[in-house]
Amino acid sequence: MSVNSTVEIHGQNYHYSVLNLPLTASDYEIRDRYRQLSVQYHPDKQRDESAKEITSKEFLRIQKAYQGMSIFVSCQIHFSGEDGLQIELPEGLNERSVEEIKSELVLVKRNVEARKLEQIVRPSNRLSLAVDATSLFQRDHDHPSDSRLGDALDRIRGVNLLNVGLRHNHVISDKTRVSLSSAIALSSGPGGESGSGQTDIVGSVRHFYSPRLNFELSTPLLARPGLTCKANYTDGASTIQAETRITAWTLFTGKGVVPPWSLTYSRRLFPNSGIQGELTLDALSASPSLLVNAVFPKRFDYTPKANSEEDRFDDGPSTRLLSGYTLAKGTSFYSLGVSLSGLMSGIQSEFGVVFNKLALDMRIGGVYGFLGLSYWIAGAWTSSDQRAAVGANINSSTEGVALTIDLRYQGQSLRLPIVLSTDPEPQLAFYTSIVPTIALLLGYHLVYEPRQHRRRVAYKQRLQREVENSPEYREALEIERRVLRDVARRHMDAERNVDGEDWFLLLDVETLRPDRGPLILGLVIEKAVYGCSLREAKELVIDVTTAVRALVNKSQLYIPGRQTKCGLQGFCDPAPKLPKALKIWYCFRGRRHYAEVEDSFPVVIPLEDHLVE
Repeated sequence: MSVNSTVEIHGQNYHYSVLNLPLTASDYEIRDRYRQLSVQYHPDKQRDESAKEITSKEFLRIQKAYQGMSIFVSCQIHFSGEDGLQIELPEGLNERSVEEIKSELVLVKRNVEARKLEQIVRPSNRLSLAVDATSLFQRDHDHPSDSRLGDALDRIRGVNLLNVGLRHNHVISDKTRVSLSSAIALSSGPGGESGSGQTDIVGSVRHFYSPRLNFELSTPLLARPGLTCKANYTDGASTIQAETRITAWTLFTGKGVVPPWSLTYSRRLFPNSGIQGELTLDALSASPSLLVNAVFPKRFDYTPKANSEEDRFDDGPSTRLLSGYTLAKGTSFYSLGVSLSGLMSGIQSEFGVVFNKLALDMRIGGVYGFLGLSYWIAGAWTSSDQRAAVGANINSSTEGVALTIDLRYQGQSLRLPIVLSTDPEPQLAFYTSIVPTIALLLGYHLVYEPRQHRRRVAYKQRLQREVENSPEYREALEIERRVLRDVARRHMDAERNVDGEDWFLLLDVETLRPDRGPLILGLVIEKAVYGCSLREAKELVIDVTTAVRALVNKSQLYIPGRQTKCGLQGFCDPAPKLPKALKIWYCFRGRRHYAEVEDSFPVVIPLEDHLVE
């Protein structure tokens, strides 16, 4: 793996990792650190020819990192802002003049903005096909046939479309979006009676005034003119949604001064809790309604040990592949509310579970009111790259049973609302919901889990082979053997001979017991490993004891954060695109300590929190 490909994976912060400097390092600190490493890894200081070859490669890597920090960073920040640090730069830019670098950076920035704009303006469409499938499940068919095959064909012929809808969304800019919706009613209702075939087209404009506030205006283009206005405001803790409808009759006649409206207000009820309260006042229809609802979310993690570094990589396909316990981590919630709307009044509740690693959302809810019990069961799955999604919703009420299927791919979606029955059919609703659920569970245990296990084993074996055969791994071993080993030995000898006169009063009596061996007051690194922090890939690690020992200075060890540690001398990346951690076992003032630090966090040793005795 070349330096350019390594920078592509870990970002421009990789240069800081090579020099072991924080992102806030000044020009003087960069030059001083570069001077120290240049002297240590200069090929002319090595007597062995093989050592010269290894140190010359490391010396070249240090030079490239220094040039990248001194020229690239200043030019990118000046011309591209903070986001410019993430721009992928062309090869060979180090060898050009400052003016050529500036012009090249401007061109690169324009190309990046053009790609972003192309992604923004890509149109998306949604096709909706409402299907009447009541004939498939009718008990007394209108035209019974003498044979089962003929009866089945008659039922299939009875399936027809109720209406067709198409919605086209187009993004004008990052703040304004335009959509056009059309709907064609092919029949007046379930049963196949032919209707008037009405067609309606609605145009909408949505504008994001700020990240917190957006507006939407909609108007029918063929029906009676009118305007629907919507506004949405959110500040993270609370959300306000308002909607009103203004018709031409209201404007010209002056009747109905107050147009129909709807208002929804939701907010977090307590600062340290995720409980969400919601209040909705709806006066858009002839029968006003009031809804009071509360949502109680809760995160669960039944894995042996929670890992925050793993949480930040949950969206990555490599992490999802290697991570086990797919059903042990997620978010659950339940809601409880009261709805007041005439005969439609009732008590409603919903329970749902979201499995993070499977990207699976499942929920069940119901409403019990004056008209009886109605319930729904829903499930949705989203791919790891957010490009594809599949969802289904089963609704059973006194008005019948309906199934809705949603499919989405690359911004294009298809919705299939299917009417299964116009009469209450609890048995039909039960089988419609239980059959897909059983199929999902069987597929998960018999197909998904064995397949994922085989993929995990093959992926880990491939990573191990790639790391062991990679030139970076061999170079890290050679640097450790020929350069860092002597430096680490000198540092550890100095730590073992630390004078304890000033620390005598800080030690307890138990530490001075003679049966515990010689007292070591300095910072002695016993063992250090660096690699994947996932529980299912613990073998993807490398031994970096010698490299960490070489970084100890005056009984202290500091490695800056907000950057990967694989750029340090003697380190390499044993698990690309996976969460990593540095584990250190060390002895300080005669006591044993243990530290486990995530890849992007700073390493500060010694600390009292690391004490294990």
